[in-house]
Amino acid sequence: HKSEVVGADVAGKRIGIDIEKFRPCSPGLFRKTAEEEEWALSDDDPLQLFFRYWTAKESVLKASGTGVKDLLKCRVIDLVDATHLAIEYQNEIWAIAHLFFNNHIASVTQHQFSVEWTVEGVLGKDKRRTDEHRTSNAQHRMLNGEE
Repeated sequence: HKSEVVGADVAGKRIGIDIEKFRPCSPGLFRKTAEEEEWALSDDDPLQLFFRYWTAKESVLKASGTGVKDLLKCRVIDLVDATHLAIEYQNEIWAIAHLFFNNHIASVTQHQFSVEWTVEGVLGKDKRRTDEHRTSNAQHRMLNGEE
C-alpha cells in the first residue's frame, strides 16, 4: 500500500505485487536497483524505466518471500513491451505485468494466467483492463533450456 492507493491480489499460485508513485530518485538508487546491462536494454525515460524495474523486482522478491536484499540478484532480461518485462531470479523466469495510473505504477508477477486490473476510487470512476500472459522470445528460449 501507499498513502494514496492500496493493492491486493488473489491467485491460486504464488504472486507478488508492488505499487509506487512516480517521484524523483537519486543516482545512487538507480545503481542499487539494476546493473548497466539492464539499463542498456532500453532508451526509454530513465525515471519511468527505474520504476518499472524497481516495482517488477520487488514483486518477484515478494512472491519468492526473499525481500529487497536480493534486488540486484533479480535481472531484467527482456522488455517485452511497454507494460510487460521478464526477470530472471534464482534460475526462474518471472513474467511481470505493469499498470500505469494516476502518476503511479503497479507491477504484478504472472505465471501463465491472466491479470485483471481494477483501479477504483482515486480516478473518480472505475478503470478496468485485462492483461493476458505473454511469453517473450527470451522467456521461451530459457524455459525450453535453449539458453
